[in-house]
Amino acid sequence: MNENGAQTGSLQTASLSMNASKLSTLHLQGRKKIHMIVEAKHAFTINTIVAFVFGIGLLLVPATIGAIYGIENSASSDLMARYFGLTLIGIGLLTWLFRSITDMAAVKAVILALLISDVLGIIVSLYAVLSGTMNQIGWSAVIIYVLLAIDYAYFYFKK
Repeated sequence: MNENGAQTGSLQTASLSMNASKLSTLHLQGRKKIHMIVEAKHAFTINTIVAFVFGIGLLLVPATIGAIYGIENSASSDLMARYFGLTLIGIGLLTWLFRSITDMAAVKAVILALLISDVLGIIVSLYAVLSGTMNQIGWSAVIIYVLLAIDYAYFYFKK
């Protein structure tokens, strides 16, 4: 007992119990953060591979890639394909470099930007296939954008 007549042992036990509970909660939050970062790293790696493959192809052989997708070849379409290839390579570099970022706010911001971009990619690709601008191989672009968007949406909206 202390001078006020209270039992210090039970107060210390209660305090230790509360601290243990806080530590347990912090540990759980830390594990959840690590798990989310690992998931983001996998999503970024997949995005990097897709972006590099298509980006390098569009940069080096735009007419061949365009022909595969049924897009008419011209100097203008080759130039636009090369610009798109450069953009994809830039996205691939960003997603590769973001694999090592551990700041969750930064990771979620990039995930949101990529999610919005992929949803717009779905719309543009669907329009191109349905309007006949791209042939049936164009459905592969739709599928790639859908899969990337699902991956990023799952990560972004996961609690």
